[in-house]
Amino acid sequence: MSALYPFRIRVTRSTPNDAVGIQPYKGRTDATDTVVICECDASIQEKGQGKGASESLPTDGRKGEWIVFIPAYEGVPWDAIRQGDIVHDNLGRRFHVVNEYPNFMGWKLRCARLKV
Repeated sequence: MSALYPFRIRVTRSTPNDAVGIQPYKGRTDATDTVVICECDASIQEKGQGKGASESLPTDGRKGEWIVFIPAYEGVPWDAIRQGDIVHDNLGRRFHVVNEYPNFMGWKLRCARLKV
């Protein structure tokens, strides 16, 4: 960790279940996810207000957008992170990857925060 990249993250991907018939719970759980990136430095910054689904009620709010930067020195391969992956940080927060963009400086991930 450093002042520029103060968080430690890991990235997981859900494992598809192609079984047929009656099955137990098929939703995403930490036990069924595959770890894509184990531990690396990152900077997580709030981008501001994202787009809300309806915002038709007074208590409806907009979902915030978050940007996760992973520096190139971490050596994350160009094809490692995909749309739909989950980023977990060292504070216990989880983010859903909406768009991913690798470049020569590292990765830029547009994310939406997940709540329990």
